[in-house]
Amino acid sequence: MGGYYSREETWYIYTRDLKSDAWNKKPLHQEQEKCMGHFKHLVYKFGLQKTGDDKSYKALYLYTGSKRIAKAELIRPLHDNYYKMELDFDNGTEASEWDLAEEQILSQTLLWRETDFNKYYVSLPEDVKYRRRWQLVKTLDSPHLPRLSLTDYIKHSEPFSSNV
Repeated sequence: MGGYYSREETWYIYTRDLKSDAWNKKPLHQEQEKCMGHFKHLVYKFGLQKTGDDKSYKALYLYTGSKRIAKAELIRPLHDNYYKMELDFDNGTEASEWDLAEEQILSQTLLWRETDFNKYYVSLPEDVKYRRRWQLVKTLDSPHLPRLSLTDYIKHSEPFSSNV
């Protein structure tokens, strides 16, 4: 049989509460195999803010065992409703896996969200290999409100810390 040793890790997707900033101990999702596609689905869903649960989260986290692989945070500016999504990975390899992963739905009641997400958010340039950023360009609250102007988009595409 040889000296093969297999150590299975459970993968978890956790949330952080928006109001209390507390870590929600019960995982939103867990499985025995790497679940980047499910994490991607939940990040898109979170960014679209369609449900009360999504609106109650500050961030989503992907863990394997006790190691954090990724954090998706929705940054809500005080001066407008044009959110920003920032996704930080443990390293560039994990970020590349995100880029290549296909969105995987969790159930037949909640179908794919990537197309809807891309109707509202645009990707922002990022020099750090392990980070992905998006800017909301069309408000989620009322689809009849105007999109961000090109000037506002450029202003908002600066690093998040200066816009929050």
